[in-house]
Amino acid sequence: MQLTPSIAMSIVKRTMNLLEHNINIMDDKGIIIGSGDPSRISSYHQGAERVIEKNITVEIRRGNLEYFEGAREGVNLPIRFNGKPVGVVGITGDPDEVRTYGAMVQAMAELMLEESFYWEQESIIEQTRFSLVNDLIRSDSGGRDNTLKMRANILGYNLNLPRVAAVFQIYNGKEVSSNAGEYNGKLSIYQLKKNSKYLESQLSLSSQDMLAAGISGRYILLKHIENANLKQIKQLFTDIFTSLKNVFPRVNVGVGNISTNMNELPSSFESALQAIEVGFRLFGYNQVIFSEELGIEKFVSNVGKEFRNNYYREILNGLTLKDGSLDSQLINTAVEFLACNLKQGQAAQNLFIHRNTLTYRIDKIKNKTGLDLNLVEDAFKFKLALMCYRFDRPSM
Repeated sequence: MQLTPSIAMSIVKRTMNLLEHNINIMDDKGIIIGSGDPSRISSYHQGAERVIEKNITVEIRRGNLEYFEGAREGVNLPIRFNGKPVGVVGITGDPDEVRTYGAMVQAMAELMLEESFYWEQESIIEQTRFSLVNDLIRSDSGGRDNTLKMRANILGYNLNLPRVAAVFQIYNGKEVSSNAGEYNGKLSIYQLKKNSKYLESQLSLSSQDMLAAGISGRYILLKHIENANLKQIKQLFTDIFTSLKNVFPRVNVGVGNISTNMNELPSSFESALQAIEVGFRLFGYNQVIFSEELGIEKFVSNVGKEFRNNYYREILNGLTLKDGSLDSQLINTAVEFLACNLKQGQAAQNLFIHRNTLTYRIDKIKNKTGLDLNLVEDAFKFKLALMCYRFDRPSM
């Protein structure tokens, strides 16, 4: 473990907040790399070199300053990592006054060094896992099975197991662009790690689950599924989503198709990505969308924008107001009626209106659009047109 200038300055700042004495941090060659006195940085400290060489504490007094080049009166202690001195912490002042602080400052410096090493190792593991996940979900990863399996084995993953890809989009209160799932703001590294740790705690990850932080608040999970079926997967991710939405103000989850082997993971990821995009565009925030359950929603996603615009204008033109929006009362009525499978009694009850009012509104829709929502074919046309309208207006 190397004691870097950035770690050294962190130690200096934290310890000087507690003490009224200058703190110096020297590397294993006796060079001052961190100090409360900027003029001393990069200078040589012979006393520190003695500390490293002997692995002992060295006190320097006014009477022996001439024997220690670049040193001042004070106490210098080794900073050890795994028992080996890798640097020195020096406290400037009369040794009889500052000696009592020595053990505390030494312990704090060693603790911060261990903490830095831990996070460095965590970062390396996270980067390695992210790189593996990224390669596994790429559609052009074919032909590299042996390489991917070898990398996975190093991390303890068996790529022959069935998995399902899921995408988590945490918006964290920021605005979302018109491109579904894209983030206009950027989460800090701290926030990304904090979110990752919370996700790990909520996902109850097994040793074969792979979670990787992506960009812009997006996280990718390759979840190992045993004896998988859609019902079990729905229950699992519905429970996960319920816990997440209690913490994050805006979160969407897209769950892909089941992959029986590593070669099917790109397809599972693409279907999860499509699910989260369709879910956001058509249903807004705080949704868990399963690719397996998407039907005409996939069709709407795959056709071109020009087709969508032409189709909804053709069907819904009679409901369009002067500002370009749709008549919200009639639209909400139609949506609830369709959701109730064309059952007027249930729809009227859910809308808190009289059944005659519902009939009046459905007739009004028929007069304005030529579509009778009591007929399955007309109801389908209306639903498809409404999806086409909403898809390019995700804020609706």
